[in-house]
Amino acid sequence: MFLALRLYRLLLVTVTFLLPFAAFDLGYRLWAILMSYLDRPILYPSTGHFNLILLCSFVWAFMAERYRVTRIDELFRERTGGKAATSAVVATGVVLLAVLFFSRDDVVPRGLFVCGIFVLFVLSLAVHAIFRAYIRKNREWGTPSRILVVGGDAFAHEAADRLERLSCAPCRVTGYVCLPGQEPAATASPAKSVRCDPIRPGHRDEHHGARAIP
Repeated sequence: MFLALRLYRLLLVTVTFLLPFAAFDLGYRLWAILMSYLDRPILYPSTGHFNLILLCSFVWAFMAERYRVTRIDELFRERTGGKAATSAVVATGVVLLAVLFFSRDDVVPRGLFVCGIFVLFVLSLAVHAIFRAYIRKNREWGTPSRILVVGGDAFAHEAADRLERLSCAPCRVTGYVCLPGQEPAATASPAKSVRCDPIRPGHRDEHHGARAIP
C-alpha cells in the first residue's frame, strides 16, 4: 500500500504541475466567450500568453509545494482542499502580477489573466476531489496496518474511529491501552480489547502483532 501511496504522490505532483497549461488554455476560451457575450473584439491571439504560461508553471510548482497542494495527506486533512489551493493560487497570482507590472515586453489582457487564475483554482479543486475519491475507493487493496492505540477513554475511541474511516492508508485498530488512572470507555467495541496495563508508545504487542501509537 505504501508503494501505491508513493505512486499516487507522483501522479498528483505531475498533474498539479501541469495544471497551468490546461488552466490558461481553458481560461482563454472562457475569456473569448465573455468577450463575445459583451460584443467586444478578440484582438489577443491564443498563443500570445505562452510566456505567461511558462512563468506561471514555475511559480505554481513552487507555490504548490510551499502550501502542500501536492501532499497526499492534505487530500484527507481538508474537506475540499480549498484552503491550500486558495493560498497557492493567490500567491501565484500576486507573483505574476508583480512580474507583469514591471515587464514592458509582455501585455496580457486583465480579463484573460483573471480567467486563467480562476480556472487554475477550479482545476486544483477538481484534481484533489478526483484523487481523494479514487484513493478512498481503492485503499482496501492493501493489507490493513494493525494499530494498538495508547488511551482507552471516549476521545481515544473517537480518534481511532476517525483513523479507520478517514486515513488514506488502510488500518485496523486491534486494541486500546488505558493510561494509569484512566477510566476505560463504556462504548468499547467487543472486538477490540481495552487493557489497563501500562505500555510504552512504540512497543510491539506480541498477541495482536500491532504497534502502539499515542
